[in-house]
Amino acid sequence: MGYLTRSDGLREMRRMMDQMDSLWDRLFQPAERLLGDVEVGHMALDVSSNDKEVIVRAELPGVKEEDIHLSVERGLLTLSAETRAEREDKGETYHMREMRYGKLARAVQLPVEVNVDKAEATLEDGVLTVKLPRTKETTAKQIAVKARKLISGKNA
Repeated sequence: MGYLTRSDGLREMRRMMDQMDSLWDRLFQPAERLLGDVEVGHMALDVSSNDKEVIVRAELPGVKEEDIHLSVERGLLTLSAETRAEREDKGETYHMREMRYGKLARAVQLPVEVNVDKAEATLEDGVLTVKLPRTKETTAKQIAVKARKLISGKNA
């Protein structure tokens, strides 16, 4: 005698969706995981502002002060950094190697005009904080519109 089992379609649908998510994760995983030993990096940023300044924070674990470069041109802040690995092979066999070394770079459009000459940057506990004082806000200017009249199909 055969047994009837009740099928839970919702559970089956969830299982199928989990498998599809896993497939997508494997197919479109970040370049850093796909490229193996190629030096690729990502720098996480937070950008905020108040009435006095724009504040940019960047995660830079393991980066030394002398390996950080900042510039502002036409309202675009560019941050670049480099981490160097001590690649001494002491006869170790790596079973997992996820720590990345190499160049990192990000550029971010600043939300307002800033005074670059008075900018300050500090590195503490692997977090770079850049404070850029705002310049005086320019006021919007009104532009008058002049209408031209047409007389007999010709410009006046």
